[in-house]
Formats: sequence, structure tokens, C-alpha cells
Amino acid sequence: MVLYCLSQQCWMSYNAALRAINLGYTNVLWYRGGIESWRQSGPPTQLVPQQGYQ
Repeated sequence: MVLYCLSQQCWMSYNAALRAINLGYTNVLWYRGGIESWRQSGPPTQLVPQQGYQ
């Protein structure tokens, strides 16, 4: 599982990664730079339709 925020100043994804590890997930990655950093580095992105919460 890869967790990331929208910007480099956001720590919510880091906290979510810690919570996932504490829940027992073992393959957890935190992308520190956020989606802004990813886009600036050049790899493609793809929008995924959001699903509502129930």
C-alpha cells in the first residue's frame, strides 16, 4: 500500500502509514513528496473514479 498527500507539507499520509503498520499491514510505503512531487518528476498519473463511503 502506498500512501501520499497532495503536497509535501502534509503529514496525514505519514500518520495513516503508521496506523496501517500498527494494524498489521506489512507492505506499507509512504511517498514523502506527495502527488505534487510525483507529477514534477515526470511519471504519468491516472484519475480513478471516486466511490462513495457507506
